[in-house]
Amino acid sequence: MRHRRRAPWKTTWILFIPFVLGCRSSLQQGWDAYDAGQDRLARQHWEEAARIGDADAQFLLGWTHEVGRGGSADPETAVAWYRQAADQGHPAAQNNLGLLLYRGVGCSQSLEEAADWFEKAAEQGFVQARTNRGVMVLFGQGVPKNLELARSLFQLSAFEDDPKAQQILGSLYWEGIGVRPDPSKAVDWFERAAEQDNGVAQYWLGMASFLGQGVSANESQARHWFERAAAHGIVSASFLLGWLELRDATSESGQRTAAIHFARAAEQGQAAGQLNLALMLLNGRGVPQDERQAAEWMKLAASQGSSRAQFNLGLMHLRGVGVTLDEQQAAFWMQRAAEQGFAPAQTKLGSMYAHGRGVSTDDVAAYLWYSLGEASGDGLAEPLLSRLSQSMPVEEIAEAERQARHWAEEQGSLLLRKD
Repeated sequence: MRHRRRAPWKTTWILFIPFVLGCRSSLQQGWDAYDAGQDRLARQHWEEAARIGDADAQFLLGWTHEVGRGGSADPETAVAWYRQAADQGHPAAQNNLGLLLYRGVGCSQSLEEAADWFEKAAEQGFVQARTNRGVMVLFGQGVPKNLELARSLFQLSAFEDDPKAQQILGSLYWEGIGVRPDPSKAVDWFERAAEQDNGVAQYWLGMASFLGQGVSANESQARHWFERAAAHGIVSASFLLGWLELRDATSESGQRTAAIHFARAAEQGQAAGQLNLALMLLNGRGVPQDERQAAEWMKLAASQGSSRAQFNLGLMHLRGVGVTLDEQQAAFWMQRAAEQGFAPAQTKLGSMYAHGRGVSTDDVAAYLWYSLGEASGDGLAEPLLSRLSQSMPVEEIAEAERQARHWAEEQGSLLLRKD
């Protein structure tokens, strides 16, 4: 069998399609063109074969339209060709059609129909489809939820060396989902998947080595797996590499490396990466100091709900650092952080109410947030609360404490101030 330029399939089915050695069929001519890097011509030949009913060609044509190979991407047309091949029993087409139906790409989303196609492909021994069906059974998507059945499906695929199934099976043992938690078994499955370059499994192997769960603690090994996972775009791996570098940084070089890792995580949209990159830009650690850029990253993290970023952005607005001095904006972000229980923000918000900065002066609100900040463990809150209470009427203190109790009850907190 001649060597072919490999396509980035969502399945490996294409490797099982026999190369036609007889007549110069359109399917074979398409492969010849594809091997030569002539994707547009390959699509044309495959369309000729697809239109006369060749299921392999219909599958290939669906793929070219899905990913935009040899022409523009057209998900609706991809669905149509996949469906024609799937109706003829082509398992790879059934699997890919199921994926598009699952995501609602090129068609209306239908979890039930997606599950049906995965099952049909799985019944033909198509390993990836069995794994995909396992995912749907695990979460009860389009089919009844059944943890035991999901685990058995993953196990069957895992023993056939499907890295996705191995990684998921490892996660089930790691988290104790449908089975008793067993870090050692989890690590065994993660290792099998990681050896096949599964990025998620590599990340969890890094975590196992870092935490010493299921394997001896080994930070050097953890870094190795985090680096492998980060190369796959696993954002948490990039962040942890940055955190480890910053923790151990004894030179400017180490700080620069940390900033690079945080930047990768930040650019992929991770709030923690954005926050840490913003702090490094703000303080000029590992990167040139840039308060304006720091504010931009801080706002992105704050908008995702990071209470620490919201607190810092509030301080930046309060002081006019990297942003226009705006006490109302400062109060807005401080309030959002305080409502998430971030103690320094609660205390700072109390101070803003006490002094009327960005909000109307309100001793009851100030007392409320000081008391919550103290209960949450901020040592700066206690003296501020004590000083404020000396100038407040008993009735206002009682109202503030009532509001604090109500807030704590709503948050499910038992941290109440006791005199």
